[in-house]
Amino acid sequence: GIEIVNNSDGNIEVYNVFESTPADRAGLQIGDIITSVNSLNLEGKNSSVFSIYVGDGEVRTTYEIGVRRGEETFTLSLTKEHIIIPSVFKEVFTSGDKKIGYLQVTILSATTYHQFATMLEELEEEKIDGLIIDVRGNSGGRLDAVANMMSLFLDSSHIIYQTDTKGDIEKFYSKGSETKTYPITVLVDANSASASEILAAT
Repeated sequence: GIEIVNNSDGNIEVYNVFESTPADRAGLQIGDIITSVNSLNLEGKNSSVFSIYVGDGEVRTTYEIGVRRGEETFTLSLTKEHIIIPSVFKEVFTSGDKKIGYLQVTILSATTYHQFATMLEELEEEKIDGLIIDVRGNSGGRLDAVANMMSLFLDSSHIIYQTDTKGDIEKFYSKGSETKTYPITVLVDANSASASEILAAT
């Protein structure tokens, strides 16, 4: 129920807390520093260490989260739950005789692609003339979500991203069957990072 980033001190900081989730109910707040989880010390660790630990598929259901908030340190107990975080929001704007669709993507989670695909279809049913995709403040997330989202706009001749492993370059192509012809604008800011940057670059 949270988004985390590594801050300028190299510690894991809570970037966002989603409403009505275990993290929200336990009292985690934006700006909190996560110092530990159960017996694992997280001081100075990359945020992925925390993500892997809590999402590793093991049977752990409760977590003791060490928190530093200002000068105060304390522990919060969280119980794991399956949650679906609303991560895509849509609107339609009218400019003259044109309809402009708007999709805000706040995070790239396991459920983002399906939300995005559903809302894009709804916008296209309204006969939009163009589309704005807003990933301002989006700190990233799942690369497969981005690849699937971009496949909605590009046919299979287009490269979504490529990796370079010691000079061995592997290209990952769109799985789409058509390339959209309406204009698309992507909005970013200084907090658009990781997978959301790939979305913008594509």
